[in-house]
Amino acid sequence: MGVGLPAGGKLEIEYTSGVWTDVSADSMNDPFTISRGRTSEFSAPSTGQLSGLKLKNTNGQYTPLSQVLVDGTANPNYPNITPRKRIRYSNTPAGVRCVGYVKGWPPFVDSDGTKWVAITATDRLDQLSRITLKSPIAQEVANGSPAYLWPCTDVAGSTQAIESSGKTPLMIEQTGTGGTVTFGDPGPGVGDGTGVTLAPSSASAGKSFTATVLPVLAADWSVALWVKTSTVSRALLSGFLTPGTLLSLDATGKVLGAGSLTSSASITDGTSWHLVVLTFAAAGGGTTTLYVDGVSQGTSASWGGFGPQLGKIRIGQSAIDEPGAPEASSLFAGSLGYVGVFSSALSASRVTSMWQATNGYYGDTSDQRIARWLTAGGMTSADWNLDTGKAIVGTYPQAGKDIVSACQDMATTEGGGAVFYVGADGKARFANRAFRKPGAPVMTIDAEADLDGSVYAPSFDELTLFNQSTGNRAASSGTLSSQTYTDPVSSAAPPTGYGLTTDSSGVTSYATTDADVLALAQARVTANAYPGFRLPQVAVDLVTAQNNLYAALALVEIGSRIRVTNLPVAMAPSTQIDLIVEGWTETIGTDTYKVVFDTSPADNPARGVWDDTSYGRWQCKGQTLNAGITNSATTIVIATTAGLPLFTTVAARYPLKIQVGQEIITLNNAPGATSPQTFTGCTRGVNGTQAAAQASGATVNLWPAVTWTL
Repeated sequence: MGVGLPAGGKLEIEYTSGVWTDVSADSMNDPFTISRGRTSEFSAPSTGQLSGLKLKNTNGQYTPLSQVLVDGTANPNYPNITPRKRIRYSNTPAGVRCVGYVKGWPPFVDSDGTKWVAITATDRLDQLSRITLKSPIAQEVANGSPAYLWPCTDVAGSTQAIESSGKTPLMIEQTGTGGTVTFGDPGPGVGDGTGVTLAPSSASAGKSFTATVLPVLAADWSVALWVKTSTVSRALLSGFLTPGTLLSLDATGKVLGAGSLTSSASITDGTSWHLVVLTFAAAGGGTTTLYVDGVSQGTSASWGGFGPQLGKIRIGQSAIDEPGAPEASSLFAGSLGYVGVFSSALSASRVTSMWQATNGYYGDTSDQRIARWLTAGGMTSADWNLDTGKAIVGTYPQAGKDIVSACQDMATTEGGGAVFYVGADGKARFANRAFRKPGAPVMTIDAEADLDGSVYAPSFDELTLFNQSTGNRAASSGTLSSQTYTDPVSSAAPPTGYGLTTDSSGVTSYATTDADVLALAQARVTANAYPGFRLPQVAVDLVTAQNNLYAALALVEIGSRIRVTNLPVAMAPSTQIDLIVEGWTETIGTDTYKVVFDTSPADNPARGVWDDTSYGRWQCKGQTLNAGITNSATTIVIATTAGLPLFTTVAARYPLKIQVGQEIITLNNAPGATSPQTFTGCTRGVNGTQAAAQASGATVNLWPAVTWTL
């Protein structure tokens, strides 16, 4: 007798926000499936899906747009039978197994006259894939919900700057005579389009911009603009019916904000773009804050003349329309881009993000970049679970990309099996390249007691073999450089090797250095240069299994390690094998709970994971066994070729695992300080390979081999 069905199986629908209604009584008649993940560590996960679910609709309670049930009473579900309602399945041992969004509610009648609706749901990847990103600055400004935004990216020859949502444009205003306005000049940011250059004939003669801003702003407000100039003592921005010019440059090129705030440094270098932001929060009597290049330059209390009275703003000119104000004598000279007016006091973090967008977020870690894009998709940190990325990311051509594609590109740049997907709990998940490090399995499956042999199909073939890969390091568009790595042994002609086989897909990386891209190509080759024993799929019916695996199922993620024990003798290289989960499908019914895992080898000696420990910064070459060992020896002596580095003797930094022949051996203690080096207390036969006798002079490699490419 097996374990049986899990306790507390429950299917729920969120008709109204935060309220989950149990609909289990109308479901579970036929098996439905939950699927997520990918087929290999180098592919992108598919959108998670719940399918095959039927809800009994005898009284019409699930019929779309139906206000009245068959029995004439009001439909309690009206008007909430609509697409994109959330649905989730959970049980007590394994917790929440999926959170999805209903695609539709199509009614149907089966052959015996029973009325149903068919439910298919997808996870949040589906929705995120429908959101198109803007360029970095445009995206960050949009995240702040501007009341008015003039990108100033209008084509050369334009005579006004169009407001992004079709509101009032910035009109050119002439003061005195002369001066030019040039659209189509280089703008701020990376991939953010052009800017506009103002060139007055003098400080008091030339052109500037003005716009009537209606309706008037709320009590809280902010203004922001990107500036590049070499001219001091000029106006940046002013308002109509205000106490004076809001933003200007003093005689040393420092920014003056609302008359009483001053930046710590000049911005008139003439070569760099700078972001200037002024915010006003009405609470507590009012606080004005000046930011330059993402950093607060100080605050001033109780100055709020700009907000509710705003009727007109001027860009590049002082407030000449104020009663009694002198004619302009400080016309701005330089370039402008992305001028925004906001009906809120922008937060410090929002201003910082706007500034970081100026260089395309260059220097982000992979997880930081993903978090930016998820924020653009309306998510918060409560909606995601992101590992800290190891890869440092450069600029990325995000404009026009959907969020899922952009995030998947970051996972590819991270490398080492890193993955972006939506987990069973409905949260966006990023697992970094260290997630697949060797360690204890989260689930152990006894092949004799638990395994569903109907899909047991081990393989040892060249299906995944390739020994040459090219990594393309991308600039913001196109390819900046390419790095190719070839495994010299595997690519040799048979019978010595397998012949040259190229990674047909290659890989594009947005890392900041060629070394990182080369490491990524090396990692892909090392993981595929030699055929490995594989169990592409592992199936378990949790109902009939002799061991209770439901709780362990809750721990399984993409990249998790699972272990299969008691494999049939002569059907595998050892009776125990560790695997990495790449995806899975759960089939749940009234008498079945079957899980089929898509897996990749975890302990193929030629495969491995990226590591970031300090002993991985150099490569192991020229090490051999100084003396032969038996299959039970726990002392190993290794000689090092003269002139090459020894294994380190620093505590906890000696190599943890080595590969000799096809055996992986754990080294538990630091060696002596001279060659040959002696390791005592070694562990054999626990890394998915059998302990075997090894001859004197056998080559010693660090393991996992891919670790040492960092």
